[in-house]
Amino acid sequence: MPRPKAASGSLSVMRLTWLIVVGIATAGCRDKSASVGAQSADRATAGSATPKTATGATPQPRPGAPTLSADQLFDEETRDQTWAASAEQSIHAVAPELADVSCRRLSCRVTLTAGSEAELVAAADKLEADDSLRAIDGVQSIKLTAPQQRDGKLAMRLYVRFDRD
Repeated sequence: MPRPKAASGSLSVMRLTWLIVVGIATAGCRDKSASVGAQSADRATAGSATPKTATGATPQPRPGAPTLSADQLFDEETRDQTWAASAEQSIHAVAPELADVSCRRLSCRVTLTAGSEAELVAAADKLEADDSLRAIDGVQSIKLTAPQQRDGKLAMRLYVRFDRD
């Protein structure tokens, strides 16, 4: 069933934000330290601003887990020439509109461009469909990044992760 066109720019921004959130959730990126903090806050005593553990002790702050950007993770991955060439061909076959297709050992980085937010959202929706990138054998997840302005157009990077076990 065709989707209705966005009535306003704010609806487009909301859809784009939703796509980014879904992409992150699909990739399984979660801040586990945030959930630990929420659990500790639940144990705060009445009238106290300091959370307590189950034993009554004040928990020690935990340092945040080191994280790498998607670009850094991709750049650090070694290239499996044979697999990468095959994966790049598969991506071009199902999504010829993607640019800068580059694969390594477990993942590929591609760029999606569009003239407007509405076009970018529609194109990203299409790529997330079962008959597009997800149809490629072994695709495990697709991560969408925040769009950026490039040469008068909006560009978004996508990271396609494969299960090669």
